[in-house]
Amino acid sequence: MGGQTRIGRWETGRIAQLPLLSEWELDICLMRQERRTVYRSGYLQFANLSDQGEHLAGYAGAQVVLRYNPRDITTVLIWVGECEPLGN
Repeated sequence: MGGQTRIGRWETGRIAQLPLLSEWELDICLMRQERRTVYRSGYLQFANLSDQGEHLAGYAGAQVVLRYNPRDITTVLIWVGECEPLGN
């Protein structure tokens, strides 16, 4: 490795610069995550609450991922897959 520092060796072996996450994307990554099943009439239950939305009706029986901040559950984000937000 001829006199290179560890960080120098790492940078030479790196394929590309990784993109930085936006503040919103970082917030989403740090949120808690839980899985729920969408019920037949298009609603789901979470934290002793039921939520029925216009976009949920087409996903009856599907597993969805909820992301939320445990200190403020007024906003719950719902994902059908690992990366695709529901309704966008």
